Amino acid sequence: MANKLPSYFKLDTWLIDIDQNQITDLDGKSSKLEPKSMLVLQYLASKPRETISRDDLFEACWPNQVVTEDALNRVISSLRRKLGDTAGSPKFIATVRNAGYKLIVPIHELDNPRFIDTTTSNSEEHLATSQTLTEQKPVLQKKKIRSLVAICFSLLLGCIILIYSFQKDPEIAKHQFERISYNTQQNSMPKLASNGEVLAFIQQSVNHPNKLKIRYLPDTYAEDISAANKHYLYPSFYNSADNIAVLSQDIKTNLIQIEKITLSNKTSEPLLKIPHMSHGLSVHPKGDEIVFTQPISTNAQSQNHTIYTFNQKQQKMYPIFLPHSQYSDRLPNYSPSGEYIAFLRNKSQFQDALFVSDMNGKTTQLSNYNDTIFDLTWISNHQIIITKNKGVYIFDLDKKEQIWHSASPLQSYQEITYSLDTKQLILTAKQTINTANIFDLTNSTDGYLLTKAEAQDTELSVNYNGTAFVFVTNRSGKKSLWFRKSNKTNIIKNTEADEIYDLVWHPNNQYLVAAYKLQSEYGLMIYDLNTQTVYKKRYNKNPIHIIDWRNNQELLISVENNLQWKLNTVSFNNFIPTALRPIENSAELDIFQGRLSPNKKTLYFLTSNKSHIFSWDFKASPQVINLKTENIYRNWFVDNTKLFHFNLPTWNRSTNQKVADLIAFDFKTQATSIIKQYPNIQMQYRPQRLINGFTAVKNNKLQGDLWLIETNFD
Repeated sequence: MANKLPSYFKLDTWLIDIDQNQITDLDGKSSKLEPKSMLVLQYLASKPRETISRDDLFEACWPNQVVTEDALNRVISSLRRKLGDTAGSPKFIATVRNAGYKLIVPIHELDNPRFIDTTTSNSEEHLATSQTLTEQKPVLQKKKIRSLVAICFSLLLGCIILIYSFQKDPEIAKHQFERISYNTQQNSMPKLASNGEVLAFIQQSVNHPNKLKIRYLPDTYAEDISAANKHYLYPSFYNSADNIAVLSQDIKTNLIQIEKITLSNKTSEPLLKIPHMSHGLSVHPKGDEIVFTQPISTNAQSQNHTIYTFNQKQQKMYPIFLPHSQYSDRLPNYSPSGEYIAFLRNKSQFQDALFVSDMNGKTTQLSNYNDTIFDLTWISNHQIIITKNKGVYIFDLDKKEQIWHSASPLQSYQEITYSLDTKQLILTAKQTINTANIFDLTNSTDGYLLTKAEAQDTELSVNYNGTAFVFVTNRSGKKSLWFRKSNKTNIIKNTEADEIYDLVWHPNNQYLVAAYKLQSEYGLMIYDLNTQTVYKKRYNKNPIHIIDWRNNQELLISVENNLQWKLNTVSFNNFIPTALRPIENSAELDIFQGRLSPNKKTLYFLTSNKSHIFSWDFKASPQVINLKTENIYRNWFVDNTKLFHFNLPTWNRSTNQKVADLIAFDFKTQATSIIKQYPNIQMQYRPQRLINGFTAVKNNKLQGDLWLIETNFD
């Protein structure tokens, strides 16, 4: 800040006292400002009639902090409200479109009357003043004592209120949670019958196919109604509690179909064979239609799904609406009346939104694309409840949102179902235990364990000389970066975020860069291995994907903008990142996920509709690669001659494990080959290419139980 920051000044008719966080009008009426609001006003006043960018305000008033754009918006709104100002007809603070803010009136700095000038030349006057102060000392001391007592009492009262608020969460106190299952496996995808008397759910474990379970409430134990050699997903009740529809996959033939199961006699009836596993299933209340998802492209080149309905009487399936190739839809769910279908639409890795469609295909977006949404269910014909990391939320069809339950740092609820008849809500609290591993392509398939804990260790990256590695984990209760060097594993301070991904080491082995998401903001965090320091650079609400270092000074990044992913570069000055800058000749390219060849000459990228992979030398037009992309998302890496990716896991009956084929595609011969099979690979996390192998995340254990809440949403 080159300009002097004023501390006591007049702003038109207002007297501003920075030290007291106080503003006073012409009538002598004073009011307090929040410290952050006063800091922003002080910074604007240091440069009156100059446009100050939002970035400058963030750096000056929120140094080394990651905050949302709304933080500054709220402060500016608060200042205008206090000063009697408006954005439309500003008298003090003007918004400069696409530039920042400007204080449009001059300021007049004043001497602060609280500071006494002790340099007077009149010794008698100085003596008189001293005598007066001495005579007043007992009175002042009494006032000070009374003030101190008042301050101590206020602090004590504040501490009591704060402790009480932590001990008694008002959201949790309002709801009576009852754990209704105790299993070593993971209970998921619960679905209550409309009468609330029967619960269907899926029981998952690492080394066994999913089982279909039925529980007659209030019985304690569930009944396994799974058929041998079948893998089940997404049960959904018909209007009768005796019938359910469910997705099944034969683990021998991989045949996928929708089945109707009658519970009273345990019989199964195949309804529809589908080419690809659906991302959800729901039965119409009348029982004549089923809604599910399938890939947008008929040849399944695209992984993005859209919503179909199947009419059981007509034996026909058709899409509800025209699909959009850049979105993927999942978890369709009929409303209790059957007039609407609620569903989730995915825009990027951590951005879901809640949508509703009528039966004519007219869609309405109810929420923003800010967070990952786990599940949804209807609680009435006009209200939907969803689960996110931050808690459980209710949405009306008129787009009103309210939080119903706040999640704790160690407990969040994911899948959800509700019975209108019994007013019972059932949720799952799930935990996935992952380990970070390194695999040698010249040796065994088992790999070498790098991390092991009762936690969700996700993406990892080993530096090029193999002396250290960094990984993402929730061991501290929130996602953060941890590092291991020799036999020491420690948390990297100041790296907590909602999501951390795309870990890439600099060629000098000292710096690691990772993408992060905090609230609705995306940015980069840079970790210095030598000094153990972290620097964060916040960009905006547009999602980013890190590709790789193009050279020692430039990092390639793809950034989402209006459903297109654009290639950018970030330069570094003493390893502090600068602004994003578009790459030359890339304006027309859609680069969703990218991998750079080790020799830095070729960029391979997957488009946002996930239908094609291209190669590009940064000069000529990109060339399409003749490779099926239906199973490629983040689970791929390249060397100078081949592209490696994992296929979707299948069951290996000889080892009784879920295994994924590692496929190699040769750029020169255009031939594909299966390298090896790897068990329990987590496909959603990015692997890292090494000289003779790669790193990947394995699923070690699944845990999760069902919780019941009796509540009335009326």
